[in-house]
Amino acid sequence: MDKLSLLIPSYNDPRIIEILVELQNYSRAQLEIVIQDGGSPSDLLLKIENLITPADKLVVESDEGIFDAINRGISNCSNEYILTIGTDDFVTKNSLDIILSRIEAGSESVFFTPVRMVEPNTLRLVRYWPVRKFSRLRILLGMQYPHFGLVANKKIYDALKFSRTNKINADFEFFYDLSGMLEKSEIGYIDNAPVMMRLGGTSTKNLPSIISHQFIMMSFAMKRNPILLIGFLLKPVYKLQELVLGVFNR
Repeated sequence: MDKLSLLIPSYNDPRIIEILVELQNYSRAQLEIVIQDGGSPSDLLLKIENLITPADKLVVESDEGIFDAINRGISNCSNEYILTIGTDDFVTKNSLDIILSRIEAGSESVFFTPVRMVEPNTLRLVRYWPVRKFSRLRILLGMQYPHFGLVANKKIYDALKFSRTNKINADFEFFYDLSGMLEKSEIGYIDNAPVMMRLGGTSTKNLPSIISHQFIMMSFAMKRNPILLIGFLLKPVYKLQELVLGVFNR
């Protein structure tokens, strides 16, 4: 089994071409690209097919949203570890090299990488989501972790899937449950291999979406662990830190 699968859930977003062009000549010795597409137009699918190699996979089937697509895509990944990014996200060859080297050198079940959150068009850095230590306590204190900055062993996904019913905030549920599964020795951190994420996704595209996102998180907290509500009071502190780090990392 090779080391890393780059999973990209896709649906009618031509920005996926950018990352495929960037990685077109990247060695597939330890990397496969798996595109789980929900049914994009045939012209976009043809462009995608022309930019991937025989070692990669393009799977086209209907799904129930991005997290359902991720679950389906995971089952189509052949390699030991999986990194998921969106069609509007970006990971450089250098970051992939560092991630692969870290996987080769370590034995952890999951690795966390930083995320650079940028403006959609100018790619100007707005927020820098640093690598933060991962634990149940930190989640209870309001820390959030990016699922597009997570490199996880496939056995993790065999044991834990993203919720299909919570179509916006399934990552929050996923990390809460993951924090109860892992020993400290199973968690690794890769500080120098950031993933770039464009702002303006489903949960951050406008103020109503942001407010709706927060209500969904609060509803989950009430059902699963009301102590999580305390963490909501601390979230602005982390967001402010990310904005400040965004200024200093430009």
